[in-house]
Amino acid sequence: MEDTPTCGAQPDHSLSISTCNKLDKSYWHYEIIDDYKGNKPVISPMTIDGDTWTDTSDSVEARNKTASHYRVVYHYASLTRVQVKFEESTNGTHWTMLGQGEGIKQP
Repeated sequence: MEDTPTCGAQPDHSLSISTCNKLDKSYWHYEIIDDYKGNKPVISPMTIDGDTWTDTSDSVEARNKTASHYRVVYHYASLTRVQVKFEESTNGTHWTMLGQGEGIKQP
């Protein structure tokens, strides 16, 4: 999926996989971002509420600082298009948006 941010930067290219563990009914998000060589893959628990999927991580580096809580909110507009918001929080309750974009499934 290609993520096109609204701030005018170049698109990110990543491979995302979301899984469901049928034993404990949990969801997980795995992502490899090709544009940032040397970065570790993202592995985080995910919640699903209809067309909105949210993955949340703790102690993630963003904007050259470490956020106590970090989440990515995916709102699926169609089978091939997703709106994405990147947010951080110091307490896990009040969230500040870092950026947003749109993902487009590539053929």
